[in-house]
Amino acid sequence: MSYENHLTKLKECYSKYLEAANISTYDELVDAVIKEQLMNSLHPNVQAFVFSKQPKTSSDCAKFADLSFQVKQLHNQNFNYPNQGFIWGWKKWVMLPLMCVKKG
Repeated sequence: MSYENHLTKLKECYSKYLEAANISTYDELVDAVIKEQLMNSLHPNVQAFVFSKQPKTSSDCAKFADLSFQVKQLHNQNFNYPNQGFIWGWKKWVMLPLMCVKKG
């Protein structure tokens, strides 16, 4: 195999990638590269959260990563939110408040 053959195969592969990703403009290509780099730079937990939201652009990735951070911040704060739960009582349902308490 020559380097020219290798180059041809690389171009064909990249062409298929562009087609599959619906990339048809230079700006879309730049955004796709930036999106990939941003995703690779995220913490694995944040990366999984962002990936689950199926972002279309690098801007979407950044927004979802910020959302992940905000959710984590709320989770880490020491808030007690009353919740309603039901416990089976003698011959009836008894409603008791349940509390969300930070562990540790």
